[in-house]
Formats: sequence, structure tokens, C-alpha cells
Amino acid sequence: MSESREIASIQVMNVLQKRLEHYTDLSVWISGNYDPAQWKPIFDKMQGEINAIREWANNLPRGDVRNEYLSWLDYYYERGLLAARRELVTQEKKRHHEMADREQDNRYHAVSESGPIAEPPSLTAWPPKGMSK
Repeated sequence: MSESREIASIQVMNVLQKRLEHYTDLSVWISGNYDPAQWKPIFDKMQGEINAIREWANNLPRGDVRNEYLSWLDYYYERGLLAARRELVTQEKKRHHEMADREQDNRYHAVSESGPIAEPPSLTAWPPKGMSK
């Protein structure tokens, strides 16, 4: 990436972060709320804002700034929003974490049923007789 494009990318990122919320699948999962009635208006509003900025950016003169606006909108905001919508429907993150929690619980349960294992002597008894400190 050229230096001018890198500078444009940072500038565009700073502008967009002030103007747009960034939603992803994690936004839905962390909220714990999978109610489409709550999320649909938020996602639709966000999509409208992305579309409006994209339309504005398409009218900019060709160059680094225009390219970076379109790139950030497509690869950061649009993909994040798509992932959030997908999570709302598939609940993939939620199911993945629930499965991981069950596996962890099963491991803890197996450990608790396996009985005691050999342990080193207590630190107050260290070093063992015949060994120097």
C-alpha cells in the first residue's frame, strides 16, 4: 500500500468511526438478545447509513480517498453487518459457545470423578530430607 493510500485509509477510518456503528456477529452474541424485533430496525438503519455514505463516496473523484471509503464500507461495515444478521438467524456463535461450555463442564465433571492423583510434598516440607536448600 502506498504511503498516500495508507494515510487516506487512516483518515477515512477515523471519519467513519465517528459516523457509523460497527455491528458484527459478536454484537448480537454479547447482547444475549436474539429478538429480531429489536435488531431489524437497528440493522436496517445501519444499512441505510452505509448505503448513503457509499452513494456519496461513489461521487468523489477517483483516487485514494474514494477507494478507501468504498473499501472500509464494504470490508468492515458491510461484512460486519452481514455477520450480525447471519448470527441473528443461525445463532452460530451462541451454539458454538454453548457447546464449548458443555465440553468444559464435561471435562470438569470427568476430573472430579477421576479421584485424587499423586501430589508433591508441601512446600513447608521442602526440600526433602537429605537435600540442601
